Amino acid sequence: MKRSTLTGMGLEKDQIDAIMAEHGATVEALKEKHGDAVEALKEELKEVKAQLPDDKTDWKQKYDDEVKAHGETKTTLESDLETERAAHGATRDTYKAKEDAASTDVLVADLLKQGRKDGEKTLKMSDAAIIKAVKDYDRTLVKRDEKGNITNADEVWAHFASEWSDFVGEVKVEGADVGRSTGGGDTGTQPKNLKEALSQKYGGNNQ
Repeated sequence: MKRSTLTGMGLEKDQIDAIMAEHGATVEALKEKHGDAVEALKEELKEVKAQLPDDKTDWKQKYDDEVKAHGETKTTLESDLETERAAHGATRDTYKAKEDAASTDVLVADLLKQGRKDGEKTLKMSDAAIIKAVKDYDRTLVKRDEKGNITNADEVWAHFASEWSDFVGEVKVEGADVGRSTGGGDTGTQPKNLKEALSQKYGGNNQ
């Protein structure tokens, strides 16, 4: 309560002094009665203030730390994603390589079954030899175009004919007898097919 307020109300000085004295006594009585509680509240307020950051810099640091942590998490997730993509790509490439290898083996096997003409004769390889031959060879030897066709068939045939020469026989195209892969030797009974020719040449059954 202010003295000016009482003066504005038109009270006399003695009245104002009496009112102010009464008010002061009341205030002191309240302080005496509730002083301990007030002091306890002040102490509690100090403790709360002590737990708060001293200035805005602490709040900014916490914010920056959160942003940094978020960025690190994002980087980790992106790295994991790239790793998964790389693994998926490697798996895809592996399957593609196996598919291409199998396709090349089929083409080579068909090429060897068809044989190659050599003048009036056709050179052919036995089926059993073809099966073994296509299981172990350098596929880089085979060149293929965009449609997948072999573009160096003669070179491929020559390679296998050389590597598996013991299993390549000469077959005459126009009804001639089947001869041996190399010249010379017994010219008696002529074989009727490639199997008999190989049997005569190597002295046993050739599949």
